[in-house]
Amino acid sequence: MHLLLTRPALASARFLAGLEAAMGRALPAVVSPLLRIAPHGPLPDLADGDAVIFTSEAGVTAWAALGGGAVGRAWCVGARTAAAAQTLGFEVAGVAQTADALVALVAEPGPVVHLHGRFTRGDVVGRLQARGLRVSGHCIYDQVAQPLSDEALGVLGAEGAICVPLFSPRTAEILAKALPTSLRATLFVCAMSEAVAEAAANIRVADLRIAEAPTGDAMRKEVANCLTSRHVT
Repeated sequence: MHLLLTRPALASARFLAGLEAAMGRALPAVVSPLLRIAPHGPLPDLADGDAVIFTSEAGVTAWAALGGGAVGRAWCVGARTAAAAQTLGFEVAGVAQTADALVALVAEPGPVVHLHGRFTRGDVVGRLQARGLRVSGHCIYDQVAQPLSDEALGVLGAEGAICVPLFSPRTAEILAKALPTSLRATLFVCAMSEAVAEAAANIRVADLRIAEAPTGDAMRKEVANCLTSRHVT
């Protein structure tokens, strides 16, 4: 069984390294990023002490790439997002595993700015505004779709089993459209959340698993279980 990793290259390499360490062996993997994070300005006009919301590590990376500095507190989705924000000098005010949990967690009179990508889910700004908070949103990057690599198309066009971890609804949607009509491989998908699984509904799969929690550790566990059940040695 091959692994098909579709996150950006560095994130895919990091996930693969952790998975191989957990399983104690090298794994056959094809890395074919389906998203390219493209930062774009201008940055919002924030005052010292203003709070921001980062719902992904990509937001922190884009903020830094555009020359943004630490201006105050940051509310974050995911431990890795929080760590990246802290590295930039933000004071991490709170961390949640999901955007839904973050909406319930944020306790900030405002102003608060959600720094997000072009494609968003969950209406974080609207739901926080409904709670009476002074929150606005500002797009600082695009998630640009990328084609499958020739190597990925090769393994997908050959008979065999492929485990595909999917970490976001956007990636699942792109993969569904990018799969070749000559698909011969049997796909086993591991989705990070119910939302990702729903976005993968148009992908023909032999099995679809959902991680116990929307975290990297839970995804590694789910993918390891998938590979083990397929007798990868």
